Amino acid sequence: MFNFPNSTYGIDSKRLTTAKEFITGMSVIFPGTKWCSPNDNPESYEDLGYFYTTDKCCRGHDHCPHTIPGRSQKYGLWNTGLFTRSHCDCERKFYLCLKDSKSVIAGQLGFTYFTLFGPQCFREDYPIIGCGKWGLRRCERYIYDYHGEVKYQWFDNLYF
Repeated sequence: MFNFPNSTYGIDSKRLTTAKEFITGMSVIFPGTKWCSPNDNPESYEDLGYFYTTDKCCRGHDHCPHTIPGRSQKYGLWNTGLFTRSHCDCERKFYLCLKDSKSVIAGQLGFTYFTLFGPQCFREDYPIIGCGKWGLRRCERYIYDYHGEVKYQWFDNLYF
């Protein structure tokens, strides 16, 4: 269905549903947070839920300055998924923040987002020519063409 060059993949890619229908079907809820569930609406930037350390991680991730909305193109890349994809720097900060939170909710959220959903991130780097080390279904170490021009590309996130 979606075979765009430079397109992403993930659990939400190649779906004919809307983001709302997909979320409803997945029933992803993280109680005690105001920034970590799709239907939560904090009243202000400072408004955090009971699990405030986890909520701070989600709030930071929600405010990533470099993103590609679902089903759109930016930086020469296609996001064929339903959900926004973030720059790899933002994903790394989110990952580390959740790990540092050391709460059950942060662990569940990290596992759901990074391991189950597995969205790719993007960044500028030398052209990828292969994968030097594969995990289960993700590349853990890329091989680059250091003679090529740096460009935006999709990268696999770590498992949580």
